Amino acid sequence: MTIVVGIYPTPYDHHPHSHDFNCAVIKDTEIFACEEKKLFGYKFDDGTAFPYRSLIAGLKELKIKPKNVNKWVFTCPKEFLPKIMMKQLFCDKLKVCKHSQLNSFIKNNISSLPHHEAHISMAKNSSNFKNSYVLSIDGGGDGYDKRNLVLGKYINNKFKILFSSKKNTGLAGFHAVLTDTLGFGVDNGKTSGFASYGRLNTELYKKFEKFFKIKKNKNPIFFCSRKKSEPNFENVKFENFSLHKYLNTSPSNNEMLKITKKYSSADVAQTGEQIVKDKLINFINFNLRNQENSNLICVGGLFHNVAINQFLIDNTKFKKIFFSMSAGDGGLGLGLAFNQYLKLKKKFKNIKYFSNLGLTPFLGPSFKKKEIQKLLSNNDNIIFKKLGNKTNSYIVSKIIEGEIVGVFRGRGEYGPRSLGNRSILADPRNLISKVKINNLIKRRDWFMPFAPAVLKEKYSKYFDEKSQSPYMQTSPKSNKLFRKIASAGVHVDGTSRAQVVEKETNKSFWELINLFGKKTDTYCLLNTSFNRHGISTVGHPHQALEHLLNGSIDTLIIEDYLVKMKHVNKKKSKYKHFTKNSEKKLLKVHEVNYHKKLKLLNY
Repeated sequence: MTIVVGIYPTPYDHHPHSHDFNCAVIKDTEIFACEEKKLFGYKFDDGTAFPYRSLIAGLKELKIKPKNVNKWVFTCPKEFLPKIMMKQLFCDKLKVCKHSQLNSFIKNNISSLPHHEAHISMAKNSSNFKNSYVLSIDGGGDGYDKRNLVLGKYINNKFKILFSSKKNTGLAGFHAVLTDTLGFGVDNGKTSGFASYGRLNTELYKKFEKFFKIKKNKNPIFFCSRKKSEPNFENVKFENFSLHKYLNTSPSNNEMLKITKKYSSADVAQTGEQIVKDKLINFINFNLRNQENSNLICVGGLFHNVAINQFLIDNTKFKKIFFSMSAGDGGLGLGLAFNQYLKLKKKFKNIKYFSNLGLTPFLGPSFKKKEIQKLLSNNDNIIFKKLGNKTNSYIVSKIIEGEIVGVFRGRGEYGPRSLGNRSILADPRNLISKVKINNLIKRRDWFMPFAPAVLKEKYSKYFDEKSQSPYMQTSPKSNKLFRKIASAGVHVDGTSRAQVVEKETNKSFWELINLFGKKTDTYCLLNTSFNRHGISTVGHPHQALEHLLNGSIDTLIIEDYLVKMKHVNKKKSKYKHFTKNSEKKLLKVHEVNYHKKLKLLNY
């Protein structure tokens, strides 16, 4: 038996670039992978310097004792390992060796892999590709790997680096500053979602081009001014105080702010997105010219942007492009574990893949029925009953009635998307579903799109076949039929962040969508992550129960148990008259508020 554990970041690492704490465990034919925040409960607060909850969950899931682990893998090289912390972890807490044995343990049982190579390992081994190019782009690695771009090639599963960039101000850096300038902080997904409401401004595009220097190899390097803008507190009104308004939206780059301030914020987002797409295509087309006969794997934080991913599909000629289920740093644990396991065992056996689409994402923790029963029985505010094989038909009936249903079944998903096992589900046929979820549950920006989960057998009926993604990592244009029958799952630009669902990989979710399709002739469901604003996707049944008790969802399904509140206050819906024209009004309000913030900052 071979057991490998990959942990990111290095235990108790206080490097400022460390985030997205996660752990992965491979035990022969079994894989566990989970992000710490899903078990910790807070979306933007890693809260700890070590992903101990996900480590314990992995050991529990696969029935492993720490002393039986063959290799522990980090992104930190051995020479930089903090000995005191290693002693605390491995000797005092996990008790896998004695203090006097620590040096020998580190030498024989600990390995490392650089940040970007861990990204690449995760993506390559999640795909079904034997030979392929691999492109990894993020904001700048970590304290031990300062690269922001690595281009390489796999030939017969052997990897060779073709090009890398050590500048920490590349494409992802440009997009990060753009996002900050727009007032979205570090949430790059908001820039992408908001961009669809704007237009490409050619004058602004030319100004953005000055931020890039094109070298001979056509690698776009972004030169960012390090001068930070300062907030202005002169106009603060404490009777209407907002911390986010006065502190968190202060753009970090003066030069970018000065260039963009006279334009509509939506146009800034659209134009900024477009130049990132164009520079990326330029780089790929220059370096990878034999595309028709090649596959491409994309990983790194930049490729969580579904609009960029779709642009690559539409504007390159690769046979296939694969986008990782966990492209950002949240996927590093599994990349580390994959790499070391293959060094020990050469290949994997009996690991579940989608048919030609990639590794199953259902790698997180599961919970025994006894645990669930105990949790539900100890709460006096709920009623519950076992539905058994009637579970899916009940969910469908409630969704058709207009209810918002939270589903917690099977093993949790690895990566930032909920893919049917930790999901909030609703009727895609009515725009009210989208608005209701946004306002009552997510409390997020009105312009962010929702994703439809579509049966694989029906995908080509609604979208271009080549855009299929089981991880919601693409945004294909929907056809007229889909826009008509699933308006809540279509963004303002006609795209949909569609998830393709296979029966072989997630039978219960496939059967649920299929049943909904038989009753409505719409073979998809509106699917969003099971979380509220500021809280990560639920990782434990008690977190799912909290959402019900909070009034965020109408109905909760945990495995095959129906869970309801004992006393429900039914309020009259206030979203009956919501239309797409309502979004135009919201856009106008957004623009007014955006320029008010600039004035507040003296820009």
